[in-house]
Amino acid sequence: MELGSTPPWWLTTRTCDLPSASATGFLEWAAFLFLSTCSQRLMLSAASAAFLVVVFCLAVHKVISRRREAARGHDLVNGNGADKPLLERGQPPRRVVRVGAGFVVALAASAILAGFYGVLLVLSLVARGGGDQQVIEAVFLALQFAAHLAAAALVAHEKRFRAAAHPLTLRLFWLASSALTALVAGAAVARLASGAAALSDDALAIAALVLSLPLPVLAISGATGITTAVAPSAEEEEADGKEKNVTPYAGASWLSRASWAWMNPLIQRGYRATLDLSDVPTLAPAHRPERMHELFVSHWPSSWARRDNNPVRHALFRCFWPLFLANASLALLRLTVMYVGPTLIQSFVSFTSSAERRPLWEGMRLVLALLAAKAMEAFCSHQYNFHCQKLGMQIRGALITALYRKGLRLSCSARQKHGLGMIVNYMAVDAQQLSDMMLQIHYLWLMPLQVPTQYLLPSFLPRLISFHVHGWVVVLGSYRACFGSF
Repeated sequence: MELGSTPPWWLTTRTCDLPSASATGFLEWAAFLFLSTCSQRLMLSAASAAFLVVVFCLAVHKVISRRREAARGHDLVNGNGADKPLLERGQPPRRVVRVGAGFVVALAASAILAGFYGVLLVLSLVARGGGDQQVIEAVFLALQFAAHLAAAALVAHEKRFRAAAHPLTLRLFWLASSALTALVAGAAVARLASGAAALSDDALAIAALVLSLPLPVLAISGATGITTAVAPSAEEEEADGKEKNVTPYAGASWLSRASWAWMNPLIQRGYRATLDLSDVPTLAPAHRPERMHELFVSHWPSSWARRDNNPVRHALFRCFWPLFLANASLALLRLTVMYVGPTLIQSFVSFTSSAERRPLWEGMRLVLALLAAKAMEAFCSHQYNFHCQKLGMQIRGALITALYRKGLRLSCSARQKHGLGMIVNYMAVDAQQLSDMMLQIHYLWLMPLQVPTQYLLPSFLPRLISFHVHGWVVVLGSYRACFGSF
């Protein structure tokens, strides 16, 4: 197709009316079924709806099976005990679950796609009318949002059951969704090449394809990235001097971590009486400095480690890049929903200043959209701050432990170059600065994204200038203080 040539009708049509095969021909009729916007959205909606129905049926079947097992166990408890063994078997060894990069990428990709379609759904309900095409688009976006949210829930649920492979249903959905998204993006590129593109819809279709790139790889590999290992026994833990009062965050579910419900026991205890030092729980075993030091040493690039290559930076990146990527996803999602409120201002003004009486449901829709956007913004902000501080704590623990152990092995000539005051300064100042920078480092790449977006809102131009001047001063100062030391 030449640039600027007239595109075929089936590539630019927005209607869902099927043409007659006698009037158009079989090839054009088939092209309409696979390359028109309405047909592509219908196929994507069908794949998402089928996935949601299968997941719902499996969930109902699992709930029924659990109830039957609970009833059967109740009958055994109330029986005479004839089926019980004479000798009790020993307890199996406790196993701990560890997640790898595959699990983090699968969860992040599904969650980002769910947030992407959720934001588009809110904007579609707010910024457009109530015609048939708008209703079809809202249903399409709602199905995509629900399907990818269900996929993210399934991936998060795999950690509880220590699944080594993704379910076949999820893998088929990822393959179908990515293939159909590629088909939609291909049609969008063809419309862009012919000069008949709808810039907003076609650009979003290409963005959806970029976000869906990890899905076919995950579907083909099938591995979840979840591994299990035998946890140390109680005697070993007591011999190692580990405390029993461990933070509930270590065993909390993803829903408890998202809603901060794991903090309720400590808050209730502090409400009843003054907290002592013994009441404050210790860190989770996976977050303690000794574990962070083991992780740091295992990723140390010993084969090419030289001072010029900055091995500390490379080792930290290899240790904590999944957490860094998750924090970046939260920052990007917060930036996306941050601008929903300013875009709704004109809609609120039009609704309140309209001369004719407008339906009440339009005002309720605006209020609910603003409430949902602000709730999502608050959720992303709190989770981003918490996980950035947690990542900084882990980096600080790894560096302080490594510096302390390195200081114990220094020779006499090395101690003359690195005195006790310099080592303490490394541990107390430089490590803390790098830990504090985790809250600000993402603004280095978020600032260029905020500038073109906020320039579209003229009323926010004065605040934009002051905000970015202050932000760049803070970010560049932190960059010089932290990276200059390492």
